[in-house]
Amino acid sequence: MPRIGMHTVFVARENIFFLKEWLDYHARLGVSDFFLYDNSRSAGRNGSTPKKNKYGFKFAALTKRYTDDSVAEEIQRIVAGVDARCELICWSPMDETGRVLYGQIESVIDCVERAQACDWIGFFDIDEFVFSPSGEQLKALLSDASDYDGVTLLQKKFEDRFLNIGRPVTEITRCIDGLDTSRWAPKMFLKKGALNKNTAENIHRLPVHGETFTFDPARLRFNHYNVNRKMLAWARDFYNDSSLKLNADDDSLCRSGIGGID
Repeated sequence: MPRIGMHTVFVARENIFFLKEWLDYHARLGVSDFFLYDNSRSAGRNGSTPKKNKYGFKFAALTKRYTDDSVAEEIQRIVAGVDARCELICWSPMDETGRVLYGQIESVIDCVERAQACDWIGFFDIDEFVFSPSGEQLKALLSDASDYDGVTLLQKKFEDRFLNIGRPVTEITRCIDGLDTSRWAPKMFLKKGALNKNTAENIHRLPVHGETFTFDPARLRFNHYNVNRKMLAWARDFYNDSSLKLNADDDSLCRSGIGGID
């Protein structure tokens, strides 16, 4: 069975309430190696700042009781308690003016070099949870795709985790059902050595030397917990559908027994 790694770039204050659940969940799923790129010094992107995310949720206010040192200590404590290998990387790439950048693609390339022991590496955010609705094991699914250099996962949209503070993310069930997300920001697992570093530009469509395969979302997908007012406005425009909304409950992840917090 393959050894699976997972990469993420994150801001510590934005994710301090969510990191433990995300790590524990994916460790249970079979991820053995995490590559955690702490980009807390970033100036932000796509409307985010060091105090709020791109949707306007003010995570600095939510974490005001924490000092910067206590945030760092909590992240270290969380990482130390995970039943998997975790590499915490201070990720602060700078431009010529000294401004700290997000540098997501650069972190992907860096991760591929670090993850030589992994047969597959997944590239996901901390509000994204890989899930098999059919109940198949992640290692078995990736083994089935061994003829490919990369596999693509489509997303299912769930209510924003920031609208459910204090509740496990994996217990959020409000979702958008019946939505074709094949054109909307998929994510990928890449086989060891498969990334074409020279043409890598977009984490949603990472280039590989060989062929890729898109999983049927009934077998393997990722749940994305980021539906909020701003996201819905964007999606209604993208789909040209003013009626688009959270329209269903999906508790299949809850019933799987994988999620929740110990």
